[in-house]
Amino acid sequence: MAQTETPALTSLASGAISAYARVRVTGSSEGLPTVAVAGANQDFHGYAQRGAADGGLVPVRLRWAEGTQTALASKSFSAGATLYVTASGKVTDTAAGNGEPVAIALEASSGDNAAVNVLDLQRQTNRTEGPSFVTATNSSGGTHTAGVAYRLASGEFGVPVADIANSASGLYQIRGLVTFAKTGTFAVSVGQALGWDSTNTRAQALLTDGAVIRATQAQLSTDLTVTGYLNPVARTSCGRVLGTDSRVATNAFTNNLNFTPAWFDGYVTDNTGALKAGLLRTISGTTITISATAIAGTDTVAWCAREF
Repeated sequence: MAQTETPALTSLASGAISAYARVRVTGSSEGLPTVAVAGANQDFHGYAQRGAADGGLVPVRLRWAEGTQTALASKSFSAGATLYVTASGKVTDTAAGNGEPVAIALEASSGDNAAVNVLDLQRQTNRTEGPSFVTATNSSGGTHTAGVAYRLASGEFGVPVADIANSASGLYQIRGLVTFAKTGTFAVSVGQALGWDSTNTRAQALLTDGAVIRATQAQLSTDLTVTGYLNPVARTSCGRVLGTDSRVATNAFTNNLNFTPAWFDGYVTDNTGALKAGLLRTISGTTITISATAIAGTDTVAWCAREF
């Protein structure tokens, strides 16, 4: 099955890269971005479209590009399999220890190093398109200042292109990259969702009023600005497995997500559909745990978690 074509990002290889390996941007050289093979449990930005030696040119299709992708498999799996990251820039259908799903296999893999057509899931969970704008009326009672985020009547955050007086209409950016102020008290990781501190007009780690941006680059705790995409879509993780799943051990199901959930629910039922006794749900960072008394192989564990 052929992948759907979309223009690729021309990059320089940092180390040898195999065709269709997952890669991540590591910097720039000679006016081009440099990319390296993404390892196990490493976030990545796209798929190499051909093999390259260290320093060679390599086109990369970004994860959010229109259409499907071709990925490099680490083992055999069936069409329709849920795929996870693993070592050497490859994908696998083995969930244990490999974080959140990243793609769905659209065809079967014949084994290690097979090139497989996949549907990348990032396009379903992130808005990463270019800038877009809407005209809206400022009904706040005060001036909306250019470059500051405000909650619009639509429910989304909007950033005025120029100052907009009370009761006046103006142009607000609602998509694309923006840069906001932040305090020098917390570090930011790539892909982290950030909230908005309306009192001090800056980005914050708390998501009490939803997410205003998703960071596109890491920031030190001492940095005073952060850049990201406006109005990101919350990442979710929902699923159901039998008690024989490798993530079930000592009467508890443990799943490592690639985000910190703000909301999480889950349960364990026996083969008649009855809830198991001793049900307990906990969150620790990016890890969710569902505990119950005596989880059997025929029992079912189900969960759903949401980022914000």
